[in-house]
Amino acid sequence: MNVDQRNRLFATGKIDRDDLWPKVKDYEKRRFQFRWEFGLTDLPIQAGLITIRGPRQIGKSTWLELKLLSTIEEFGKGSAFFLNGDYIYSHDEFSDKLLDLEAAFNPRAKVKRIFIDEITQIKDWQRVIKRLIDAGHLKDVLLITTGSNAADLLRGAEKLPGRKGALNRTDFVFLPISFKEFYYQVRDEVGMFKDDAVWAYILSGGSPLAVDAIYRDEGIDDTFTTLISDWVLGDFAGSGRSRIFLTSILRQLYKVAPNPISYTKLAQNSGLSNNTAALDYIERVRS
Repeated sequence: MNVDQRNRLFATGKIDRDDLWPKVKDYEKRRFQFRWEFGLTDLPIQAGLITIRGPRQIGKSTWLELKLLSTIEEFGKGSAFFLNGDYIYSHDEFSDKLLDLEAAFNPRAKVKRIFIDEITQIKDWQRVIKRLIDAGHLKDVLLITTGSNAADLLRGAEKLPGRKGALNRTDFVFLPISFKEFYYQVRDEVGMFKDDAVWAYILSGGSPLAVDAIYRDEGIDDTFTTLISDWVLGDFAGSGRSRIFLTSILRQLYKVAPNPISYTKLAQNSGLSNNTAALDYIERVRS
């Protein structure tokens, strides 16, 4: 079911269909149903813009869909809609879809929310929101956005001063599941052997998908590691940086870890022109 079909059903309140909630249904079938703790337990009632940054495959889309479902269940039909940035190909298309959804809200709904997954895939997304708000649109709408391109999402949000509402906090980092939550869920599997849980957690990287694979298949196959590698390398390539230099930098860090290394030395060993270039790559990795 495509996004437009889903939104039409959200508008009518017909939400008792499994194909409306693919992420939720997958989550309910998982062996472990981890809880996410990143400072946003309850969504605010007020209008504004919330940005949620974090890597792929740690549960952002599932969390988003769960919040979309709970919003409609609590506030009724036409109170929440959904967009997927992976399937919006221009800022004009993004603008048109936001305006269409704004017009589709139930006027009696106590809250109006638009959940936008992977907004950083939309070119100039922040300009679209700025232009619409300045034109008087989306004034009573809460936009909840996620993005795997953390640096782009942060920069985009910073370009919207005064247009993110009167929320106490607008920017969140969606972290991998904590070891505490991980061990709480898997403790019956490992019994007294907590060291086994430590190694399984390190191998998973805090990804719920990887955890399920470890305890289902006793390991992580190449599909998952390739997915993460392609995401990281693709993000760098999309930002105009070199995948070759990134790989070289990561190799140098692996060689010296856990010992410190200067940016100048890192640049020299990686073939970069100077320490500023090395700093740029490291800052992007950290973001």
